[in-house]
Amino acid sequence: MERDEPLRLGEHTFGSRLIVGTGKFSSAAVMADAVFYLWREIEANYDYLAFEISHDGVAFQELARWSDVDKSWTRQDVDFNEYVGDNSVWVAWRFYSDSTVTRDGPWVDDITIWKYIPGQVTARGSFHHYNRNDQWVPARFTKVYLYDDDGNPGPDGSDDLLAVTTTDGNGEFQFPALRNWDVDDSSSSTYGRRLDLYVVWETDVWDSQVAREGDQLWRLGLPLADRRHPHERFRWIHRLLWLYYPKR
Repeated sequence: MERDEPLRLGEHTFGSRLIVGTGKFSSAAVMADAVFYLWREIEANYDYLAFEISHDGVAFQELARWSDVDKSWTRQDVDFNEYVGDNSVWVAWRFYSDSTVTRDGPWVDDITIWKYIPGQVTARGSFHHYNRNDQWVPARFTKVYLYDDDGNPGPDGSDDLLAVTTTDGNGEFQFPALRNWDVDDSSSSTYGRRLDLYVVWETDVWDSQVAREGDQLWRLGLPLADRRHPHERFRWIHRLLWLYYPKR
């Protein structure tokens, strides 16, 4: 099987169980899973290997089952997100076999228990513009909105407003640190659950020749540049992604 000391679960037995205590999952964690490699020669429909989980190490709930033959080492990933925050969590691999047909059964190796704790993200930057005299000046005391993009790119009415602040006299701003986790995203990927941030500036109609249109307020939106690293302070893309659009 060409792996270093894999663990065999049972040998022609009616039932055997390997139990692992994972300890307490921090309340700051948002997802948890078990990753392991599996090799198996199991009599289909009669024998099976089950992955189970428990609050107390006694009563177990089955989360996954295998009852087939696969003589290659395959990576398995079983999540148990609903157990995040428990004071004690136990996982188990249970093998059941009858006494008629006997085969090599299941082998497991390289077991890893993961929990995911989102990092903090701080959004900050500055905003400058050309005034009516064609001078490059800071956008002083301009209201700034921080959004999490939940739909199509750009403001579309479905996005979450996370915070509001105002630029200082130098056109600079900074929002309070946020947990880099999108609570209303249903993605199973930890990367997909990170915040997709962008900012919107709001200006009075008399602050900009471009924004002058009737008596409305207008907004300018720009996205955050690099969203791959949860602990990184973001900088701003210096290009226009969304044009001016009227405030509703």
